Amino acid sequence: MRILLLATLLAACAVTDTRAGGLDELAWLSGRWVGTTGATITVEVWQPALGDTMLGSNQVSRAGQTQWFEFLRIEADADGVRYVASPGGEGGTAFTMVSSEPGLVVFEAPEHGDPQRITYRRTGDLLSVRVEQLDGSQRRSWTWRLAR
Repeated sequence: MRILLLATLLAACAVTDTRAGGLDELAWLSGRWVGTTGATITVEVWQPALGDTMLGSNQVSRAGQTQWFEFLRIEADADGVRYVASPGGEGGTAFTMVSSEPGLVVFEAPEHGDPQRITYRRTGDLLSVRVEQLDGSQRRSWTWRLAR
């Protein structure tokens, strides 16, 4: 009985370590990222991971009026790491992490209309985000600076 209990506890710890590791490798994404194009200001904020979730938001404003916003989260569990976008605070579309290395992460959702791929790349104090279809079409990108 004690061996079974010990084995169960060790298995639970292994799952927890896997989830934490998946988000620990994305710590570079944390911060307040700001971009300005003319009168348009974009702010994307990522909180450090807390447990198995990183929370984020994106807001676009022009002339003091919010034009767009979405709530974001990156969550990890035994099935992997997912990026979930909720445009306008509604619903949520999950994108699965397909690759990750220091300063770069790619999420995909082949069944989603547009976009199907989201790529984040950090270079120093710059964060570049690209959204596109899996075939590379309909590509849009933004670059933001880390606000201190």
